[in-house]
Amino acid sequence: DSTGAKLSKRKGDAFVESYKEKGYLPEAINNVVALLGWGPDGDSDKVMDMKELISKFSLDGCTKASACVSPTAVTYMQEQHFRRLVSLKDKRLFDDFRRLLLFEYKERLPADVESSPIWSDSYIHSALSILSIRVNFLKDAVTAGCHFWCDPESEQLLTFKSKLNDLGADRLQTITRSLENLENFSQESVLEVLSKLQRDWGLKQRIFFTALRVSIMGVTTGCPVAEVAAVIGRERTINRLKKALDHL
Repeated sequence: DSTGAKLSKRKGDAFVESYKEKGYLPEAINNVVALLGWGPDGDSDKVMDMKELISKFSLDGCTKASACVSPTAVTYMQEQHFRRLVSLKDKRLFDDFRRLLLFEYKERLPADVESSPIWSDSYIHSALSILSIRVNFLKDAVTAGCHFWCDPESEQLLTFKSKLNDLGADRLQTITRSLENLENFSQESVLEVLSKLQRDWGLKQRIFFTALRVSIMGVTTGCPVAEVAAVIGRERTINRLKKALDHL
């Protein structure tokens, strides 16, 4: 490990399988292992896929020093490869993500989800592009991104009702009407409308956007409201706001 001690089951992860079980991507593990005692031009932190590793490998880049597994390097490679595969719309990554969604939220997902737009590569890419800034593992993206596929449950809205009360029914109705009438339902347009209302009402950003996050996402912290609204679309955003109104 980074201290020079030998890895074992009790200290550090001695086997590749342990990383796989934790959700590390094969690309990240391959990258880390390939750079143990080797690096192109002495660069031991370079992010490379298998094709690039093969094309750049040379015995000249090998060192005689003992290889050291750094947890920080493993985490870094996972983060970089996760974001890279999301940007590439990697089929295996997206298919794995769909399987995890079905396993975790089957009862909450629409019955026809597998034939709906929210199951498409483009939709998953949009959602994961936002989530990959905050999480580095598919399993964490499933947990943190539930609201992209599932509407908030009544239990969630009731749990955070005090946050909804901070905004109030009248203001929430005004927000709903403003977003319904918005000509271009883009992230920028949604944020512009919401920010103007927040300033006009003299509410603190934290109070205003927390209430909206509860209404649209069912949580008090997480992804920016305007980004989520733009991805899930006008209809689903409005329906969720109206559902939140029913709980006030």
